[in-house]
Amino acid sequence: MYYAQTHGGEEAQNSVMLGLWRRYYEREIDITLLETLVEVGVESGLGSAEEVREYLESGRDGEVVDRLAEEQRGGGISGVPNYVVADMWEVSGAQEPEVFLQLFRRWKDLEAKGQVKGAEEGEGDPKGVGACL
Repeated sequence: MYYAQTHGGEEAQNSVMLGLWRRYYEREIDITLLETLVEVGVESGLGSAEEVREYLESGRDGEVVDRLAEEQRGGGISGVPNYVVADMWEVSGAQEPEVFLQLFRRWKDLEAKGQVKGAEEGEGDPKGVGACL
């Protein structure tokens, strides 16, 4: 995912995630296998099979990825998906759409009470109303 992000941006990252997702959930393929990762990388436009394989086998960026993962764990993130909404609320794990609807309604309620600024005024958690779901 890091390689996809740094070499193809968000579009490539989304393509890799979708490729992995489909293989794991729809085709029951082991996504930890090197050949599977190479295949997904090529499909996502990250280079030739040889280029993707070389990157994966090199361990290049391993320290950066480990550091980023540790930072997230230090921030309390231990799984995916993990959403931060308006820099105020954290939603961890797969959730039903109603959870997000509840957050958006809460935001509008707080906005109406003047406890948060509207989107056009800037976002944030000025009165400490943040929470984790």
